[in-house]
Amino acid sequence: FSPFLTFSHTNTMSALTLEIVRSVAKAEGLKEAYINEKFWVVSFARLGEEVERIRFNVYYATGTVGTCLNHPRQGYTQLFRRNVTLEKLREIFRNPRIHTGATLSPEERSFRCSSAAWRRHQAKEA
Repeated sequence: FSPFLTFSHTNTMSALTLEIVRSVAKAEGLKEAYINEKFWVVSFARLGEEVERIRFNVYYATGTVGTCLNHPRQGYTQLFRRNVTLEKLREIFRNPRIHTGATLSPEERSFRCSSAAWRRHQAKEA
């Protein structure tokens, strides 16, 4: 059994299964906060996180992870990573500020940390 699915279009994208994402999140002490199966996204938050609110949005069909956190100068923003492997997902859950080198383009990563902004972006791509 492989935790990855492979989609072939113009690019090859690795995707994580929902079950594997949930399992890794639970192992890292995260609580599921939201799921939208239409857009293949599941969100997690740290249990008892009071000092800094951090939300992890995992787009499991494409292997993209958005980390919503408070940037020192920009306020709450989302850092997106593409083609996240199972090991990278664990690293992101452990250290949400880690830079993986697989971030999105400037226009894609300019979203404020709001689900409404992301839904508008998703609607444009559909």
